[in-house]
Amino acid sequence: MFPRFLSGGSALIATAALFLVPSGSRACGPDFPNCYLTESVDELARLPTLSFAAELSRALPPIPPIARHSPPDIGAESSELVEVRSALLAAGLTPEKASREIACYSRQTPPSALPAEFQLYARGAARWHEGNKEDALLDWRELLALPPAQRRHRTTWALYMTARVLMDTDDRAATEKFEKVRSAVRDGFTDTEGLAAASLGWEARIKLRCGDIATALSLYFRQFAEGDPTAEASLQLVLARVFGPDDEADPVGAAELKKIASDAVLRNVVTAWFSARGGPHAPWSAHAAIHFQRWIAALPDDRSLYPAEADRWAWAAYQNGLWEDAARFARRAPADAPASEWVRAMLELRNGNTAGAADHLARAARAFPTDHGFTSSLFEKEPAMLEYGPEDSPAGQLAGIRGALALQREQYAEALRLFLDEGHWSDAAYIAEQVLSLKELTDFVQREAPAMTAKSAEPSDPAASERSVRQQLRHLLARRLVRHGDFKQAREFFPDDVLGFFDHYVAALTQGERTDVPPRSRAGALWEAAQILREHGLEIQGTELEPDYNIWGGSFEWPDVRALRVGTSHYEFLYETEDSPRGRSRPFGVSEAETNRVWRVSWPSRRYHYRQRAAEIALLATTLLPDNDPLTATILNTAGNWLAARYPDDAEIYYKTLVFRCPKTELGRKAAERHWLVKVD
Repeated sequence: MFPRFLSGGSALIATAALFLVPSGSRACGPDFPNCYLTESVDELARLPTLSFAAELSRALPPIPPIARHSPPDIGAESSELVEVRSALLAAGLTPEKASREIACYSRQTPPSALPAEFQLYARGAARWHEGNKEDALLDWRELLALPPAQRRHRTTWALYMTARVLMDTDDRAATEKFEKVRSAVRDGFTDTEGLAAASLGWEARIKLRCGDIATALSLYFRQFAEGDPTAEASLQLVLARVFGPDDEADPVGAAELKKIASDAVLRNVVTAWFSARGGPHAPWSAHAAIHFQRWIAALPDDRSLYPAEADRWAWAAYQNGLWEDAARFARRAPADAPASEWVRAMLELRNGNTAGAADHLARAARAFPTDHGFTSSLFEKEPAMLEYGPEDSPAGQLAGIRGALALQREQYAEALRLFLDEGHWSDAAYIAEQVLSLKELTDFVQREAPAMTAKSAEPSDPAASERSVRQQLRHLLARRLVRHGDFKQAREFFPDDVLGFFDHYVAALTQGERTDVPPRSRAGALWEAAQILREHGLEIQGTELEPDYNIWGGSFEWPDVRALRVGTSHYEFLYETEDSPRGRSRPFGVSEAETNRVWRVSWPSRRYHYRQRAAEIALLATTLLPDNDPLTATILNTAGNWLAARYPDDAEIYYKTLVFRCPKTELGRKAAERHWLVKVD
């Protein structure tokens, strides 16, 4: 990295020049969350991918960082301009004149009022840009020959650039200069550009060039400890070189690997890399398990591992599909270590011991925070987070697996609670709609999902997201009660934004049923109710999952939990069979009790079934109207068109009724001519 005058960048250039890694991109389209109740044992038994940076932070040794001395920040000025202002004021300029000099400041031509160190550094930098490295070195040596009090601001810059020039010809001299950069910072010389940390990266590059991989890794790790974000990419790519590529059986000699393995700090770095599956944006080797076994063989003796190391090695071994090694390391790990407890749980799950798996997961869960943000940690009081993408946070994934286990063990309310607490809404909706009886769901909602008050609806409330999911559960119950015909109790659970047209719908239905009201008024009320249901049927009585998918506003058909777990008469089983080997594996833990419960629940078989109900109400309205009445024709034609695109056989009833009852109306004549319903706005 060069100072900004020469490079146009900051200290990030130090190792980025060697290890630039492009950022990933996400595909377009809906970002569907995970659904744990559709996953097989193998899918459930996966471990989350940890953050490489967080795992490195956890492994940091207790050594003091290099001191950084920067001028105080004032306003929006850069650290360099703050430094320049301080030097101008120290040189005797008034604040007003210093501000004028700052306004037109240029590194290439620093103000003449600045001390000699600024002039000498700028002159050397200009010569370096011209390709005159020897004269540049002379200028920087002259700068470094000044008394310490006269070079407080540009000493680190001159030392750093001298080392960069020497890298081309003399590794030993360059290394000495990089070390002097750090010594200068510790002695109190300013380092506004982060050159002390950057010097570690360039020194590591020298070691890497000389084949000293262990020392290079140590230097990059120290650079990471100093807060240089480019060190993470350097570490992951050096380790990718150590343990790959796939076509090289032994890319690094056994002696060098043992040298790395003999260093406790470097063992933690390698642990972090394997636990994070290579870190962000790194291609994970198809032969990673082979490389991991090479690493285990290089360890001095696994009995000499610290318990905390064994805990992480259990995780890494499991990540690489080495079940026996994972179990061996887990036995050496602390009994209450959350990583090993998770590994033990997954091993029990693979062996079919769901009770043991649930117990281990419950103990692992005690180390997880309760927040739902991007700071979820696998280890209590430690910074860790996922490389977020298609995966949930560790806490979220843990709750999802525990929920699936609870459902398999017929602990229905506990499963629903676990899914709700971590916001796994599709899993929770399946249990609420199709597993629990209506009474069980009502009791659960009344007990654990109270109506949200104005105070509790504040978005700043840390528990607002959890309560929001529970409000969705109330709305789900309301719609299920409507499908059951209990409008009175359903009203209690509808959200305010739905309650208005729900009340309007119920009032219109009630008016249409009154025998003391003139038939035409009753027909008008029923027609009004039908139109409300056609327009707002998803919110009034639609299902959260299949077939209506209120979860996505009816726009997408995912996930088909019922079909995957128990099948229906209208959906094929989607799990793998002998006849469909390309299907997916059957979801975990479908019990006979769950299957029986699902089949006992009254369930609409048709998508947009509320439109069919709306059409039926409309047809009922026409029974109260005379033949050849324009309103009769309008209702029949409109209601038929609601069904025509998806259910033409049902729509045919409306077409035939229109032609038979209203042949003298304009719509009736047009329908007879077209032999089908009339398209109208």
